[in-house]
Amino acid sequence: MPDEDNPNYENYKTGISKELKKIHNSVLLVGHSVGACFLLKYLSEEKIDNDIPGMFFIATPFWGDGGWQYEGFSLKNDFPSHLPPEPVIFFYHSTNDETVPFSHLALYAKKIPHAVIRTIVGRGHQLNNDLSELVQDIKTISI
Repeated sequence: MPDEDNPNYENYKTGISKELKKIHNSVLLVGHSVGACFLLKYLSEEKIDNDIPGMFFIATPFWGDGGWQYEGFSLKNDFPSHLPPEPVIFFYHSTNDETVPFSHLALYAKKIPHAVIRTIVGRGHQLNNDLSELVQDIKTISI
């Protein structure tokens, strides 16, 4: 994504839109940290023409009630009702994430009760660069 060291939703929105327009087949979407939050924001606020059988969000900050507050990052309160209707949604978060509080995972679980929640024990914000749970879940999705 553009200017990753200075995340800005409008820049990410443009980048996500550009990449999705290149894809004419089914696509699995994976986001990490602020990128995952921006992907959720995009998916809940923009018209999506792509077939998306699975969405995977890792160490995702929750911006809004109960989570972090920062103008321009917050999701709408009813964002889950605006997500594409068909995909299986997965969230992964480590119990000792040093960047995004583990409590943010519960906020997403409450907002999106049909999401698959994966608690990762003791692997930090980057999951110790071990995405084995994600890989296993991706293998379960038919595209």
